[in-house]
Amino acid sequence: MEYHYWTSKTKTLLSYLINLLAIILAKLEGSDIEELRWNTIVDRTVLERIRPLENKLHYQIEKLLRTNVSNDSALNFRPDVDELESSEDEGEESNTGVYKAPRIAAAHYFEPEPRGKRTKTETPKLGKAILDDLRQEMSSTPMEVS
Repeated sequence: MEYHYWTSKTKTLLSYLINLLAIILAKLEGSDIEELRWNTIVDRTVLERIRPLENKLHYQIEKLLRTNVSNDSALNFRPDVDELESSEDEGEESNTGVYKAPRIAAAHYFEPEPRGKRTKTETPKLGKAILDDLRQEMSSTPMEVS
């Protein structure tokens, strides 16, 4: 009989939850929880040891889940023939044997403002009294009451 990853994870998680509920019930009844606690620790350790394995298999698991969801799963992995055909521009390049760089739309260059030059809207000016009050409130020295 094969023993699969998902089967072991599901059984361990179910056992862990049952043990947690049994511990709660035992505490309510006032009985000993030592054996239940030990079983819970073992299940928790198994689940923690499975987690790195699950992280390594994450990509393959997601791929399988996506494949099983779609109806035409076998057709998803074949190449798209329309995308493989060359366009008219590529055909011209191969005929002449000369490389032509692709044309890129022109973009306007905006010069950044110098760092020293700032407008009044960017940095509000605070009065000296306000700054002194802020310094006094934010400092770690005790406040003097007169």
